[in-house]
Amino acid sequence: MLFPLRLSLILTSFVYLLLACTSALVINYGEPAKTRLGVIYSRIFAAGTGLVARYHQRENAPKRPGVAVSNHLSPNDIQAIVADVDPIRPYLYTVTGQKHSGVIWAIEHFVEKLCPSIWLERANAEERRRFTRNVLR
Repeated sequence: MLFPLRLSLILTSFVYLLLACTSALVINYGEPAKTRLGVIYSRIFAAGTGLVARYHQRENAPKRPGVAVSNHLSPNDIQAIVADVDPIRPYLYTVTGQKHSGVIWAIEHFVEKLCPSIWLERANAEERRRFTRNVLR
């Protein structure tokens, strides 16, 4: 009974992401609108995966835009982190990570339309230096 519901929520989240990012190509959304779109997508996706998360120490959440760094994040961890963001906050986290190909590349490309993103190719030394400069700014 839960599988069809979860599958439909995950598919709905991808359709929502596709529509939100496609409309972002045409409509110049402000940061609050981008945050709202990203949080809604993340919450639908999290519901579809059956995520039950307990967020601790919310007082340590970023108070201004910046880069939240964590080691060994998977592409789906971003949705779990963003699902906890207050949708009326005027900014999201800057997403960083390894460039991928295939379906993950498409999701990365769409995410760039909604939130700041910095991607790198780990095998390229110059790109790693550029990435470090961008993160430390």
